[in-house]
Amino acid sequence: MSKKIKNKNSEPAKEVNLPRRAEDVGAAKKEDEQIVELKNLLQRTQAEFENYKKRVEREKGDFVCFANADIVCKLLPVFDSLERAVLAMPEDLLGNKWAEGVKRIYEQFRGVLEKEGVEKFTSVGMTCDPSSHEAVLSKPGNKDEVLEELEAGYKLKQRVIRPAKVVVGSGEEDKKDVKDLNDVKDIKDDITG
Repeated sequence: MSKKIKNKNSEPAKEVNLPRRAEDVGAAKKEDEQIVELKNLLQRTQAEFENYKKRVEREKGDFVCFANADIVCKLLPVFDSLERAVLAMPEDLLGNKWAEGVKRIYEQFRGVLEKEGVEKFTSVGMTCDPSSHEAVLSKPGNKDEVLEELEAGYKLKQRVIRPAKVVVGSGEEDKKDVKDLNDVKDIKDDITG
């Protein structure tokens, strides 16, 4: 609705648009709601984009990290052999410069693995977990408990890259233990007789 308003200074009348009460107020309200909705959509889109950028950066870092996992897995048997050699070093070689050099190489190798986020995990006494253990043998003992570790398992940044090869309990009692228990019962019966 438009209305002509006269100016006191005898200037020509100007046309001023006055909103229609019910219809125009409703339309203005609807436009305001659309503006708020669009602002919210823009904010959500911005937040989603920021999250996307962070996720892509994290995935790139993970890709680089775990791309190295393959070569690390190939080096682990060499590290295991070197570790066994150092641990089995005869006492008469303890002061030998060559033997000390081998020991330092082992320490350096271990330090590089640790710096790259590779860590050995322990398994003995734990419940066998297929995601981190490879059961290769079973023997009498608590069911599914890791009794021995035949080959160490390793993680790279908390992700298993080589499961530990382990001996697990079968859930059967050790026959030797049962025999010893029977002997104890026989002795007890003799005493209480």
